Amino acid sequence: MNFIRRLLVPGAITLALLLCSATDRRAAAQTTVTPISADPVTVMATRGAIETRTLLLRASKPVTGVQIVTLDLSNVDGSTVLPAGAIQVSLPSDEIGSSGLLAVPLRFDLSDAPSGEFKGALIVSAPGSTVTAPVSVTVKDAPLAPFVVLLAGVALGWGVSWYRSRGKPRDNALVKMGRFRARAQSESDLGAPFRRRIDSLFIDAEALARAEKWDEAGKLIEDAEALLDKWRRERDDWQTQLAYYQQLVDKVSSVSSADSACLRAIRFELEQAARKAPDLSGPDELRRELEPLAQQINDYLALAGLFARIDELLTPLLDTAGGPAAQQKVDALIERFNALAPGDKTGYNAVRAEAEAMLADLAQRQPSRSRDIGAVSKSALSASALSLIGPPPAARAPTPKQAADRAQWRLRLFTLGSIGIALVLVAGAGFIELYANKPAFGANLWGDYFTLLAWGFGSEATRAAVTDLVRSWNLPGAGA
Repeated sequence: MNFIRRLLVPGAITLALLLCSATDRRAAAQTTVTPISADPVTVMATRGAIETRTLLLRASKPVTGVQIVTLDLSNVDGSTVLPAGAIQVSLPSDEIGSSGLLAVPLRFDLSDAPSGEFKGALIVSAPGSTVTAPVSVTVKDAPLAPFVVLLAGVALGWGVSWYRSRGKPRDNALVKMGRFRARAQSESDLGAPFRRRIDSLFIDAEALARAEKWDEAGKLIEDAEALLDKWRRERDDWQTQLAYYQQLVDKVSSVSSADSACLRAIRFELEQAARKAPDLSGPDELRRELEPLAQQINDYLALAGLFARIDELLTPLLDTAGGPAAQQKVDALIERFNALAPGDKTGYNAVRAEAEAMLADLAQRQPSRSRDIGAVSKSALSASALSLIGPPPAARAPTPKQAADRAQWRLRLFTLGSIGIALVLVAGAGFIELYANKPAFGANLWGDYFTLLAWGFGSEATRAAVTDLVRSWNLPGAGA
């Protein structure tokens, strides 16, 4: 047994050495093929682009039979893939020479590639060795569509801001003006002072509308509507008082000496009372305005009647000894009478007393007619009781201001330049922030594009809000 053991042990050792030697020879025969770097092949491009990269293979000794297999690249959640056909490998040779390096061109055709970030690997194999080369491809949409969407957002924001600041007030004003025009035309019995005031307000509103001052125009229409409501609430009373006013004017106009200072003053006061009738609280206040004017007319007519009677009694005495002197006294008294102010009660009473004394003196010179004095005075007073109103003054139409052509050209140039600069700055900032700095733009179609649209819209809304805030501070130049 010992003899057999002594024979087997050396043989086993020899066999083990032979087996180890064969294993070392097989391991030595195998050559490892690896990329030159562990970093992935990285591509960042837009859809439709064609990109080229180089994959460097390295081997410790010459090797043949090198192969590269492309696989689909998938996004993070695996919902979308970049097909393997989009990656074209141009293997120049299946052999790595004595240099141990082999440069392999890679062509990435992204014509039909979806947007997103895709990762995967290339399989590199050689006899006895297989390795992977990580690949990362990031694709985003071409810049035209995002830029158009961003501009659409900015334009939408500007449109909403413009309509809120100008269009809406304009439409409100135009609607108010159209409705009020139809309503005012239906009031065929509208009093002249109210008609003039409403027409004046409407003309002013139209002038403001032409100047695009919509808020001010709307406010004038509201004032005109309130004035029309005031008329309609007490229509009958207003018509009564305005008819009384017209009677006063007609009475003043019918007097032969209507050019006297007193009557001119009364006529002016009547016109003023009618002009401010729409500003009064109600018809009763107009009545209180007209009542003292009617009394002044009555006083004037009473004196005018006395002077008419004096002239009648003086005419037969002009050829007598005291006739010319009496005529001079009458003329002087009439001159004082015509110079009286309507509210001068003291002067009125003095002239009346002198006129009555003169009438009595003339009547004594003609005893046969003295009995008519009382009747004449009463007749003059009764005639003076007929009194009331007249035609309103014409309304003035405002003259619209005309802008100079050169100034208008400068304003248009400034407006267009301001819009262009703002568009470039606002759109450029959003485009850089949301598109240029986002490698996989378009991977989330609705989210990415809606964000661009919302950014453009929000930028204008923010600008308008900041502008309104600064304008409210009343800083110099902030209201321009």
